[in-house]
Amino acid sequence: MTLLLASVDGPAQAEDAVARGADIIDVQGAAPPERMRAVLAAVADRRSVSGGASEASQAEALADAGAEYVRVLSRHSQDIVAAASPLTRRASVLGIMLAEDGIEESTIAAMETQGLAGVILNTTSGQNLLDVLDIAALADFIDMVRARGMMAGLAGALEPPDVPRLLLLDPDILAFRFDAATIDGIRALIPPDQRRSRAKPAKVDYRLAAPRARVRLTDRALEPDCDSIGVARPAVVLLLPGMSSGRRMCRRVAQE
Repeated sequence: MTLLLASVDGPAQAEDAVARGADIIDVQGAAPPERMRAVLAAVADRRSVSGGASEASQAEALADAGAEYVRVLSRHSQDIVAAASPLTRRASVLGIMLAEDGIEESTIAAMETQGLAGVILNTTSGQNLLDVLDIAALADFIDMVRARGMMAGLAGALEPPDVPRLLLLDPDILAFRFDAATIDGIRALIPPDQRRSRAKPAKVDYRLAAPRARVRLTDRALEPDCDSIGVARPAVVLLLPGMSSGRRMCRRVAQE
């Protein structure tokens, strides 16, 4: 399922976020250990708790306090990623990339190598993520992270109207700053069984997302001679994984 992360300012909001169904309770900003312990006490093991650190020593303190997830801002620095590696034995470390910095696959690869559990794409200065990157770029980011076996999360001043479009990408985490006025509506848009739609893509309205050019048309000379085996030539010929011959492709077109 797509998990709802609610970023809170302290134990009172943490209690409210748990009551309203958030899946992960995040302590806003660079969380001092004492605030982390207060939030952990309020949550009382009912939800996972995360916190962010601006330096390695602070990240270690959060892990010592009991945070299940520790966020580390990478800024494409492989030294920072490497410094976070020892924490992976005590907590699930999430690398934070900023959309304004661009998406570098080498940084994502380094996070995998160092044992990080996932990557969250965020923004700076309160910019909405969809104002910085379009749906196609976000989909590519999620594909890169998932291909390396890590969780992929999206954050960055997200608002309730963003949820339906972002759910099409099936992220592991959608992160929002806790707001009592909007959290119920956001929770309703992210049902626990949302991920089941992955097996039935025909039910998803992809018109909500920008078109993505992922498949190249074959050269005319490489098109299967469907006419010779009694099948009408398809209007568009796709080279699909696992179909090694034009004859098998024509059969599939005929059956469908």
